[in-house]
Amino acid sequence: MSLTPSDSKVEERDQNYSVAGEIFSKVLGEKRKFRISLPKTYYNNYYYPRDYPVIFLLDGEKYFTYVSSLLHQMSIGIRGNYQVPEVILISIENNQSNSDGKRKKLDISKDKSKSRKYQFNPNRLRDMTPTNSLKRINGKDARHYKVSGGGVDFLEFIESELIPYLESNFRASKYRSIIGHSLGGLAVMNALTTKNSTFSSYIMLDPSIWWDDYFIKKKIAQEDSLSGDVYIATAKNEKLTRFKKELIELKDTLTKNNSSSLRVAYQSFPNEDHGSLPLSGIYNGLIHCFSGYKLDEPWVKYYSAEEIKIHFIEFSTRHNQQLLPPEEFVNKLGYRAYNWNKTEAVNLFKLNVNNYPLSADAHDSLAEAYKKTKNKSLALEHYKTALHLDKTNIKARNQIRLLSQ
Repeated sequence: MSLTPSDSKVEERDQNYSVAGEIFSKVLGEKRKFRISLPKTYYNNYYYPRDYPVIFLLDGEKYFTYVSSLLHQMSIGIRGNYQVPEVILISIENNQSNSDGKRKKLDISKDKSKSRKYQFNPNRLRDMTPTNSLKRINGKDARHYKVSGGGVDFLEFIESELIPYLESNFRASKYRSIIGHSLGGLAVMNALTTKNSTFSSYIMLDPSIWWDDYFIKKKIAQEDSLSGDVYIATAKNEKLTRFKKELIELKDTLTKNNSSSLRVAYQSFPNEDHGSLPLSGIYNGLIHCFSGYKLDEPWVKYYSAEEIKIHFIEFSTRHNQQLLPPEEFVNKLGYRAYNWNKTEAVNLFKLNVNNYPLSADAHDSLAEAYKKTKNKSLALEHYKTALHLDKTNIKARNQIRLLSQ
């Protein structure tokens, strides 16, 4: 389903490469707000535009600032730190209104449950829960839980409305990850079973596995064809020891089906509580979901073009999604290779040309390498291609004139 311009609104991007917007969801019958963090290279004028993996973040109003900063730090090569690829982060915010579209006003003033001690958002409960249930974590009924059970519609909104919107307006690839904490983690578990072809990886942090008498755990136990990278993290919480055991059993159930297409990791954080877990859990979850991406000390060791090529082929095969080595990354390796092997520098620049044949900068760099290795004809050929692709390339124009003499 595509959304018309009147259905959506995107604000100007800020200096941190983020944009805020909203769309009207026909599935949910309401407007939904989101914030998108774009990669640092998204608007780079030097390199050829490429598609980026996408991460969907639930409870976006809580975690967007942290996760967007974390992803930039892990992906842009500060001190050689390429732990994960650059990605597009889209954080979905919870609606705060109790009466919007299909949602009805909810009076919980007479409800004496402990849930009143914290700010209760019935909209979040509705979106994150896969079934309708009145049972709280302690087994007692809670009247205000009657709004629960909208998780199927919420995931349908992501799949049929938000993803098409994202792909129509941004360079988003088909690799998609989803992150959720607590009830958000429950929603991620639901996505694993109902939208397994939509997402490639799942990060669930202290997921509310207790919901509706362990409904999701029982459902996952019946699955035998799940795929993707699954990461489960738990915090230290004496009151939730029982549920941690259930999560370990869930991990064991999934691990029994471990294969080349399903990779499961479970990690406990004894020094974190339920509220602080996302800080450590999201970082380690990203490492798991993008395992095999990072090269060992690329700015210390020297890598050949063939090694780079094989590394990314293996990563793409593992994750069932093609991911080419970033053009700017290989370009840096190429110029660095001049110091030890000029022939290998040429090979690295050739790798970029093969992967990004319409990149003027890739041809320009290869032309420069050929010139330095005294291959005048090939240098001239690639300078001409660079100028053809970018008419404003004054350097290429001047080099063509010099090499043609």
